[in-house]
Amino acid sequence: MRFIEKEAQTLGIPLINVLRIFRSLPYENVADMFIPEWQINYLNAGGHLNNRGNEFVARVIYEELKKSGSFPKFFNGSNQ
Repeated sequence: MRFIEKEAQTLGIPLINVLRIFRSLPYENVADMFIPEWQINYLNAGGHLNNRGNEFVARVIYEELKKSGSFPKFFNGSNQ
């Protein structure tokens, strides 16, 4: 992750480190955001984000973009 962060900074590319946020949460909370290996009979589905995980990541990205001022006004609830 350090390499990616350094490269993003060097290239001037914004990076939202969702992994850092996942690591700050209790294991139980994180585990509830992924599809267990046994839950779905679909090749390699286990370990991917479930609906809760996708919602969490979307919220993190939204909040980070909002904080950085990178979000266009029409996405943050402003009608102007």
